[in-house]
Amino acid sequence: MNPDSTNATFRFSPRPNSARAIPWRAWSAEAFAEAQDRNRPVLLCITTAWSQWSHLMDERAYSDDSVQYLINTDFVPVRVDAAARPDIDRRYNRGGWPTTAFLTPEGELMAGATYIPVQDMRDFLVELAQEYRQNRDAIREKLGALEEKRREAEAAEKSTDGVLTPAIPAESMAFITGAFDRVNGGLGDAPKFTHTEALRFALEWCQHTLDYDLAALVKHSLDIMALSNLFDRAEGVFFRFANDAQWENPERECTLEENAALVSLYMEAAHVFREESFMQTGACVLQFMHQKLRDATSGAFYGGFFAPQEYYLLPAEERAGFGESCIDPVIHAKENALAAQALLDAYRTTGSAEYCDQAVAILGHLWERMWDAERGIARNWDGDCDPVEACDPVEVGDQVGVAYDWGWLPDQTAAARAFVQAYETTGAREYLDRAQAVADHILRVHHDPATGGFWDSVPAFTAVPLGLLGQRQEVLADTAAAAELLIRLWRLTNNERYRTIAQNALANYAVSFRHFAHFGALYGQAVDRLLRPPTRIVVVGPHDSAAAQALFQQALRIHTPAQVTQWLDPERDADLLETHGITLEDTTPVARVFSGTDAVAQAAKPAELAAIFEQVESTGE
Repeated sequence: MNPDSTNATFRFSPRPNSARAIPWRAWSAEAFAEAQDRNRPVLLCITTAWSQWSHLMDERAYSDDSVQYLINTDFVPVRVDAAARPDIDRRYNRGGWPTTAFLTPEGELMAGATYIPVQDMRDFLVELAQEYRQNRDAIREKLGALEEKRREAEAAEKSTDGVLTPAIPAESMAFITGAFDRVNGGLGDAPKFTHTEALRFALEWCQHTLDYDLAALVKHSLDIMALSNLFDRAEGVFFRFANDAQWENPERECTLEENAALVSLYMEAAHVFREESFMQTGACVLQFMHQKLRDATSGAFYGGFFAPQEYYLLPAEERAGFGESCIDPVIHAKENALAAQALLDAYRTTGSAEYCDQAVAILGHLWERMWDAERGIARNWDGDCDPVEACDPVEVGDQVGVAYDWGWLPDQTAAARAFVQAYETTGAREYLDRAQAVADHILRVHHDPATGGFWDSVPAFTAVPLGLLGQRQEVLADTAAAAELLIRLWRLTNNERYRTIAQNALANYAVSFRHFAHFGALYGQAVDRLLRPPTRIVVVGPHDSAAAQALFQQALRIHTPAQVTQWLDPERDADLLETHGITLEDTTPVARVFSGTDAVAQAAKPAELAAIFEQVESTGE
């Protein structure tokens, strides 16, 4: 990611604390050089602006005089925002936020935990400092051996000889079905997360297979989550997870990423189940995002919101003046790409053009302010300077502008997928061109031709590749997301290169995906989308034609699982018409319906197009 990419202005709990008294360093070459010069271990604190326990750590352990003395005496303290630096978070997170990790001066992980109470923190600091002073050479030798084993295990996890068959998504769905809590809804036990990816795959699968029992499980889960304490109806926001299986004791952490994903899920479910309450739930969340997280200048959204439990016990009208809340004031690429997708899903479900306009504004910001042809989509953007023009911290008054981190694969795939969805929703060719530009960037800098997989980060964009940060990783979820993007582009462009690369990447996990159980839902869905021909609706007609516009609007009102929707203008899109083998008999706008690449029907009027799918729905064929 981007050189010198940390913000020296750290964020702390909005409640009284003295954590600022600790001389925190940013993740930087200077911090680790200091640790080496002073022969001290590094205390790495990974925190988030929306995490309750991160704030409690500031207020308790990091505000304790003894803890501060021990840190200042024996450690070099480094503080990192997890949302701003997901590459660091992925490699050092110990199971949640805050993460309290202890590193060698070379950046190797010695020990770690999440939240640590005051006395335990004192003891931990004394023991770690003493252990490091007395056994530093043995510690380094042991860590080297562990790293070698980790690499061997990672290599064994993938198999380039895997064969992709329909049995893989079926087995992936079996993991999901087996994980459902049939009483309380959702998947798994406490702590209980929403598992939106698994629920979306299940929703898609039950439509393909007409599995009514599975459909009932999905609907029950969505009903329960929206009626439980996981959803704050006064605020219109979902919390990130619950501490119990019944969703009664939520951890009040509000993130853009989680809520955007849930909007898409509820809006899709509103289509499938024809359930107005699901649409209303999604609309409530979008209202929260607009009121609490939206940046008025860019139209994009901030990363998350925090308020303590006392805030949520107040009536809605009394919350505005509550002073102990805070917002993650940075615009993050992946999260905003998901928000744009959620708004486009809301537009297709409700027909409200306002949602589409908001999505277009976000995508304009991602492209115009956060895209660079050499480095891709920037991770972060913070209003006062432009990451395309300046990738180092910039002085703005008495503040330091946020650094603009580059090279994080999930940002690239999410942004490209949002551009694809905008293309299918608006018919504007520019979005397809942008999606392909980002996809080509992914293939150029993230794709590993030797294994067929995708690296999560790019060393050339990282000035401080110390310790675990120097290791590029291939992660199942990243691979599945990148492959699904390429599959979608293959369906839209008929470019076989996209399909081949996606297939090879997915084949790496054709055996090991089982280790992930229902957490591998994205992988199962990607394989299913590769192997199962989708319904494609292709409207052919000029973009200034009212008849073509009417056909396209009707196509948007049709919902089939993994549907591909495309508007091809004979003049503008002659190349795509040729690659798809579509010939024009005359200039009359027409909607052609395909199953995969096989033409099955066509319609010249919206009512005719609607009738085709009404017949399919009534006959099940």
